[in-house]
Amino acid sequence: MNKTLCGIMLLCGISLLPEVMSAPAYWYKWQSIKTAKTICKQTEPGPGWLRHSGPYLDGGCRTLRKPPSVQP
Repeated sequence: MNKTLCGIMLLCGISLLPEVMSAPAYWYKWQSIKTAKTICKQTEPGPGWLRHSGPYLDGGCRTLRKPPSVQP
């Protein structure tokens, strides 16, 4: 293999590394200040919403994420 092809393959591999190592974002229940309606989103819906509960592992906000275990 020539050096140019090796360099291109190396750059492609390095550029994919953050995607492989990153974890998915957690989901949260958000509650409207005006109507008390709740929705499940990964990001803040905007002004007028408070984070109600979470983090959850699924988009339906049904499976709570377990807190990390504390080791002595």
